[in-house]
Formats: sequence, structure tokens, C-alpha cells
Amino acid sequence: MKDNKSVNLKATSRSVKRFLSNYLKMFCLRTGLKTTDLNKNFSQKDFTLLTSDQNTALGLYIIYQAINNCDAKYQAILKKLYFDNKRQLDVMNDLSITHNTAWRWRLEASNQFAANLIKLQKQFGINDLKDLRVFEEQGVKIMLN
Repeated sequence: MKDNKSVNLKATSRSVKRFLSNYLKMFCLRTGLKTTDLNKNFSQKDFTLLTSDQNTALGLYIIYQAINNCDAKYQAILKKLYFDNKRQLDVMNDLSITHNTAWRWRLEASNQFAANLIKLQKQFGINDLKDLRVFEEQGVKIMLN
């Protein structure tokens, strides 16, 4: 990133929330999985066996890996929020963390997920990259894709 561009953590977190709320559920429906099933260990091959739609299988695998490639504390909060569909208050109680810690971890987890998503899409040769990061440039927010 250029020095005059920085990631807006709050806006990126909202972007990730919208993305996961829509795409994760859609891909799970297409494969017959519940989001809670994603707490198990899967390989890329496991996802391809669930559906004949290779785009769905790859999309779900990339989302799954982007979360699993996050730091452990961020994985925990993302999995509880999006795999288990828990409210933030329940996540705070489950992880025994304060409101401020949960809020900060959610921001940081979302941003780590967004960065992982970009890396995995490039690794798998996705041409139409989804970049969930929101950048600020000289006080102006810029949404990418």
C-alpha cells in the first residue's frame, strides 16, 4: 500500500460482515452444509465433493481458509460470529472478553480475513478479485470492487 492510503478498519469490518452474511450462507445452501458444519476440518477436495458447481466449491473453500488462516483469537471470534451465528454479546461471554476487546478483535479479525481473502484468490487464480478492504486517501473513502 502507498503511504497516502490506509485501510479504514471500521468500514472494512462492515464490508466483511456484509460479504460473509451473504456469500457464506449462499455457498453453504448450495452445498447443503450448515454454517456450523464449517467448524469441522475440510480439505479443498471435501468441498468439491459436495457440489458439481466448482465455483461454489472453490468460493466456499477460499472463505473457509481465509478464516482458518487468521490468528487463533481472530479465528475464534469469526467462527463464533459467522459459523455459529452468535451475537457479539454471546461471543464475548464464550471467549470471556470485554466489550472493548471484542470490538477491537472483530475489527482486526475482519481486516485480517480481508487480507487473507485477497491472497487466497490470487493463489487460486480468481480473475474477478473481491477486495473487501475500504481505503482512505487524503480523507476520502474508496471502495474497491
